[in-house]
Amino acid sequence: MVTGELKNKIDSLWEIFWTGGVTNPLSVIEQMTYLMFIHDLDEVDNRRAREAAMLDLPHRSVFDTKAGRAGELPLRLSSGDTGPGAGRARRADIRQPGR
Repeated sequence: MVTGELKNKIDSLWEIFWTGGVTNPLSVIEQMTYLMFIHDLDEVDNRRAREAAMLDLPHRSVFDTKAGRAGELPLRLSSGDTGPGAGRARRADIRQPGR
């Protein structure tokens, strides 16, 4: 059984999806799974970047975009911001499958 802080985080995320219009429980679970995967990928990429910097080796992030394309921004899950609301999904960020 999930209790305490983890349960509160899951409930909060569930509420964000619900208010964003994603009401199918399977869709919510699928989106949470995607978020957990991307979060873990971001953590690994950050660790590899720190290791490469310590060893003075080149590092190409899995989130880097091709250089020279107009209007593109680097893709990152984390911005280093740990303040209130950091990492919180916005309504426009939540997309239902097939839309």
